[in-house]
Amino acid sequence: MSSSPSSRWFAGSNVERQTLEKFQVLLYGCILPIEEVYSTLEKASLPFNTKDILPFHCRKAIKILSQLNMQLTPCCQLLRETATLPLVVLALRYQLLDELHYIMEQSDNLVSFLDSYLSMYMKSSYNLTELERAIQELFEKLLYLVSHVPMQTTFLLNEARFQEKRLALLPPT
Repeated sequence: MSSSPSSRWFAGSNVERQTLEKFQVLLYGCILPIEEVYSTLEKASLPFNTKDILPFHCRKAIKILSQLNMQLTPCCQLLRETATLPLVVLALRYQLLDELHYIMEQSDNLVSFLDSYLSMYMKSSYNLTELERAIQELFEKLLYLVSHVPMQTTFLLNEARFQEKRLALLPPT
């Protein structure tokens, strides 16, 4: 068993906590696919910056947004595993977890807008300008949020390392 304060056994539990190093590997393993989907999503958003939006652009974006949510799910699951997370991560994880859930919510909103656009596009009598603008703004917001996930992950891990060092300096009780 590791001597790190965050990897000690939790009182009354027979599950050993992950070391911060193992957690870091697992977390970065979750973040890498999100970064890959981000670059694909960024390319898929380009037609929405013009007025040449076609149904296949919407279907492609919906597919990529679905992939994004699928990649976010394991990361959220990892951050929710309170029994095995390093103790120093328990409180720190909420900001990143909240952000990931918010990204999933915004992704679902964008899918809804794209579905609306598809159905309205087929009925050419509708003015799509406002919806196009809303889709473009939501794409920009979502791309911004997803682009900051790696930085937030690094912040969480740096803060956890700092807290672990502080705990190691405390006198034993």
